Amino acid sequence: MSFRHDFLFSLLDLIYPEHCQMCGAAYGTAPWFSRGPRLYGLRPWDSPHLCRDCFTTLQESFPATRVLDIGTGREVPVLAAQWTNPQLVDMVGAWKYKGVRGLVWPLSRLLTQALAGAQLSAQNLLWIPLPLHRRRRRERGFNQAHMLAAQLADVLGGRVDDGMVVRRRTTLQQAKLTSTQDRMANMQDVFALGKAFTGHEYGKSTRIIVVDDLVTSGATAGALVRFLSSRGIQVEAVVCLGLAKADSSGFSSGSSSGSSNG
Repeated sequence: MSFRHDFLFSLLDLIYPEHCQMCGAAYGTAPWFSRGPRLYGLRPWDSPHLCRDCFTTLQESFPATRVLDIGTGREVPVLAAQWTNPQLVDMVGAWKYKGVRGLVWPLSRLLTQALAGAQLSAQNLLWIPLPLHRRRRRERGFNQAHMLAAQLADVLGGRVDDGMVVRRRTTLQQAKLTSTQDRMANMQDVFALGKAFTGHEYGKSTRIIVVDDLVTSGATAGALVRFLSSRGIQVEAVVCLGLAKADSSGFSSGSSSGSSNG
């Protein structure tokens, strides 16, 4: 069995050799980022596809924070690994759209490091990933927010609930919409409570954290937070890998903080 396993991986390495997604270095020619835990959505052959030097470069950007205005006098903090930048966008794009699924390991490390300073207690912590419509999840093979949430729970504690909320309909990809108005309209009436949700899964002491990959205008995350709030479910924070400084339609004015050197 071990021989077959080694043979399969050797064959895969010949057909699909691992290279660093940033600098193109071949595996074995530089110190490499290590594999992490097996997560739902990862395949046996998935690899980090990132060398240690490039991961260090990614770490050079500082954590970012803004405040999401969801109306009704409530504001929810958005905590990100860093301000959105071209390197991070390329990495997330390769992860989501090009099948480089193992990038979840280094990308999630950026976020867990950023959240370490937030002193999140694992007690009563519930991670809610942004849901994908079942059609898009079937096409992609995984929900990147669920994968990220599972890694956060593994490192920081708490548990993941992937069934509390579902998407009622398909939407256009937010990244392809240029105006804030179009993004907000795209998210109208898109969420619903999952069929298995009864309300007994959490109590008043449950601390609910919404997980997304990139937050730009805040339209998607804001729509989910407002939906949950309308059902009496209060979200403590939204966490993500990248947070945009520019498009501020869903954010409170003057809510940007933190710094970045890249």
